[in-house]
Amino acid sequence: MRQRNLIGGLVVIAGLLGCASSNTQPDATIAGKTVPDAVAKSFHASFPNAQVEKLDVEKENGVMVYDFEFRDGTIEKECDIAGDGTMLERTTVIVERDVPAPAMDAIRKAAEGATFKRIERVEIDYETRDGKVVKLPSQATQYAVEMTKSGKNAEVVVTPEGKVVEPAKW
Repeated sequence: MRQRNLIGGLVVIAGLLGCASSNTQPDATIAGKTVPDAVAKSFHASFPNAQVEKLDVEKENGVMVYDFEFRDGTIEKECDIAGDGTMLERTTVIVERDVPAPAMDAIRKAAEGATFKRIERVEIDYETRDGKVVKLPSQATQYAVEMTKSGKNAEVVVTPEGKVVEPAKW
């Protein structure tokens, strides 16, 4: 009788352990790095034909964020995905003619004669704050331009209307 109770107890414990492990999500590997399954699913659902070139992982405001750099066909893109699979932002590399005139005017003023390198359109739906993913009231679009002048690099970020969000820091 005692042995049967012991075996029954072990079966219950094994069952509980099985339940506990089935509630955790398995990990996936992308670009040689281990990512939560929710991150992999979100990335592949949004960009099924993407070829990942680089993947960085960092904690931003208490949230693990997976920063993908990839090609989607011939287009260079980036995206940030929170550890829970939430797509925080999407970035597309664009050309100057794709930037709205007010934004381009602000970029040229901030450049102070610098040479433009990479121009990006960034669409932001969520931000990280105090260890949480917070949905913005509406999608924010920004234009980021990497530039160089006198051997120094800087980046300026502006809104479509030309408001400087992040000034160039030489």
